[in-house]
Amino acid sequence: MWLEQVDCPPDGSLDSRIAIVGARPGREEKYEKRGFVGSSGRLLWRLFPIPRGECYVTNVRKDFSLVNDTPTKAEIHEALPGLREELERTRANLIICLGGDALYALTGLTSIEKYRGSVVQSSLCPGRKVLATWHPAAALRAYQLTYVIERDLRRAIRESHYPDIKRPHRDYLLGPNFTNAITFLQGLGDPISVDIETFGENPSCIAIADSPNWAICIPFIGGHYTVSELAYIWRVLDVSFRTKK
Repeated sequence: MWLEQVDCPPDGSLDSRIAIVGARPGREEKYEKRGFVGSSGRLLWRLFPIPRGECYVTNVRKDFSLVNDTPTKAEIHEALPGLREELERTRANLIICLGGDALYALTGLTSIEKYRGSVVQSSLCPGRKVLATWHPAAALRAYQLTYVIERDLRRAIRESHYPDIKRPHRDYLLGPNFTNAITFLQGLGDPISVDIETFGENPSCIAIADSPNWAICIPFIGGHYTVSELAYIWRVLDVSFRTKK
């Protein structure tokens, strides 16, 4: 059973909309028998937009270790059956993974840098959605991460209101022909967002959008435009850059 050899049991209501999963309890958590009560926990609850009492709080491993303060891959895999049983008893719409070990346990994904802030499907508990962010312990070492964690946690609150993953629909016009590129550029609203990629000192492509729902990416290196078409596109871009916000 997953409650065997527990130094720090989970706490919170099984009916909570949010379940928070860390990696392993620390020394303070072991003595107080409650997760996230040490320095990283105090930072977590300072950054979190809702009270602790509205969350279910647990760890991948429930045992404290003097040898491995974060669990090894073998220890994570050993804990997965119990963690699955535990989380499936909750009614959480969203599981927040704090750090790479929790992300790996819930999804099998190995890059917290790549996936933090994203909403993904859990492989451990199919049908549950997961959002990962940096473990607050990392922010104690690199304070700038607190802003990233706070932003991710605010998204988590929004995602916790419903259990399904809702992806926005966006239309991207990539490498358009000359006519489509000019039509898009001349129809731009205000304001616009621009992203310019360069190769050396030369622009390789320019992406432009006037809405979160669509964007265009115009290639200037390796594209299919003639010299005269490129010159005309640059003139239209010049007008947009001078007149749009």
